[in-house]
Amino acid sequence: MNNARDTIISSAVDIEFLEALSSCYSLFGEYKEEVLKTALIISENRSLTEMIDKLAEYVKKSTCNEAKAISFPETGDTSTDLMIPLFILLPSVDSAVDLYEKRGFSRHEVISFLGDDFRRCLSLTKMNNGNAGIDKIYYGWLCLYMKCEIFDHGIFNFQPQKFNSDMIVLKNRRTDDVFPVALCGKYHSSGLASGSAGCTDDSSSFEVVYSETEDLFNGHPVYKGKVSSSSQAFKKSEWECILRKGDDVLGLHIPRGVKLTDENTKAFLKSGMEKARRAFPEYSFKCISCHSWLLDPVLGDILGESSNIAVFAGNFLRFPVKSNGMGIFGFVFPRNYESFEDLPESTRLQRELKKMYINGRYIYVYGGVII
Repeated sequence: MNNARDTIISSAVDIEFLEALSSCYSLFGEYKEEVLKTALIISENRSLTEMIDKLAEYVKKSTCNEAKAISFPETGDTSTDLMIPLFILLPSVDSAVDLYEKRGFSRHEVISFLGDDFRRCLSLTKMNNGNAGIDKIYYGWLCLYMKCEIFDHGIFNFQPQKFNSDMIVLKNRRTDDVFPVALCGKYHSSGLASGSAGCTDDSSSFEVVYSETEDLFNGHPVYKGKVSSSSQAFKKSEWECILRKGDDVLGLHIPRGVKLTDENTKAFLKSGMEKARRAFPEYSFKCISCHSWLLDPVLGDILGESSNIAVFAGNFLRFPVKSNGMGIFGFVFPRNYESFEDLPESTRLQRELKKMYINGRYIYVYGGVII
């Protein structure tokens, strides 16, 4: 059996179909029995089964954004409700594998990363909600895979996309110095995005003003991840713009728990870009782009500039984005807690971050590019 579609199915909760998916792609891991048990329960409810099948068919034919926007039926039973998004996605798996193969990915690598991501999302949903399944966040993540808009390579996930930050990047024609320049927006006196956690004092904020003439770039440069409150003019005879909003970039996602050794990151960033150029020739990638709490320079102060995280972050030209300061939760701290005082202190990083948050300080998500 090459595809689960070789099995004739009556619905998305058909046990034979689910067994075939499990055999072909190993999607469920340790949660297989929970998946099958819930499928049996749902199959006894004809109206719910029909609704799931209709949504599954819609998702299969829709765009990624359309698929993400659907509303899920609710039964009032948490364990069942968390499984419903999974059943809606499953009939799209075979066609997703075909899409990846058409772009030059081997069947083996597609099956490997699809299985990894489904199993990871089932596990994370269980950790966050107490029941296995696919919650709304992870459903949206898996939609990207169903439409072949993301791929895994090495320790990273890569997503072809448009650069969507309100920044340009300038490069000195003589020295090759590079830095971002903010195009618009309101920023706190600290240089962080206004409205971020701890940056809500409007009296100390400033508005970025950017303009461009035939000869000049006029804007607020970003130094060490902070937007300058002063506008500066840069001569086009000395500076060129090498990245603009709307340019093609290769988005980078960093899965939980990966080892960010310098050797690993450089190798996989390089080969990931090479694979993206082959698989997605319609994109003219300018750079790698990332938004992550791992890019916060404060982590270098905590762990040391020679730490893996700090060295990794140092590869990026960083700029601030609006952040609620909660990006570390679910990563450094693996589940939700009642208060900051209840956070665990098993590692040095956990201990230091716990103290920060108790004292009203935050780790922020930063944007960054590797040119």
